[in-house]
Amino acid sequence: MRPLGYTFAALLLLGSVAFAQQPPSSPPITIPPKPGTPAEPANLLPKLDPQNNRLDALLVQWEQRMTGVEGVVCKCAREEKSKASGFKKVYEGEARYLKPNYVALRMLQQGKGNEGNYELYVCTGKFLYEYRPQTKTLRIHDVAPEQANFQNNFLSFLFGMNAAEAKRKFDLTLTKEDPNYIYIDIKPRFDADKRDFTRAQMVLFAKDMLPARLWFEAPNGDETTWNVSGIDTKVKLKESHFSPPPAPQGWETVRVSLSQG
Repeated sequence: MRPLGYTFAALLLLGSVAFAQQPPSSPPITIPPKPGTPAEPANLLPKLDPQNNRLDALLVQWEQRMTGVEGVVCKCAREEKSKASGFKKVYEGEARYLKPNYVALRMLQQGKGNEGNYELYVCTGKFLYEYRPQTKTLRIHDVAPEQANFQNNFLSFLFGMNAAEAKRKFDLTLTKEDPNYIYIDIKPRFDADKRDFTRAQMVLFAKDMLPARLWFEAPNGDETTWNVSGIDTKVKLKESHFSPPPAPQGWETVRVSLSQG
């Protein structure tokens, strides 16, 4: 599976899918037809200068917008490109998020011959449920407290991290701004994030500072692009909307401890 920080970061960029078109009471989730991290340096936050630095001003606006978000629902699409082969995979689906530690992702692979090939992740804060239809396996991962609280990884960069903390953890560059979008290039500063990605770009909607796209380059050169076609931050999600569905009949259930990764 992808590293938890990477998977959750994508989740929070996107939120969830079809529920944006439905009443606030979302339906249950359904199945569709680590080596140790080096300690970071002392928490010396950089000083922001929003009056004279455009990036700082945008980060402050973004922080104010994101910290007010309690739940997210949106449609999303993901394209994966292999550097070695040039092969591409395309997925479409949904994601949902509820503070402080509930996330879910359901994606269907597109293209002829991929019918029934899906991904499903559900995090309840204590456990991550990973459904693997190819092997008919449900893997239940223990989630470390720092992962459950979405701290010290790229996920917290998207929702909840303050602007100064974002600049401390990541090398950020404002590369383009127009009436519709804001483009920010991202490079990790610390080893924990470097294991997930070497560089990234986040695109925000200029009108409301919500994420529109997130592009990752992995350490092996593979690329992943997430796009948002709709996002709802006013949806009234509940903990019950993140209840993992039972494994289909005939599947194997495997418990995965923190030491197993």
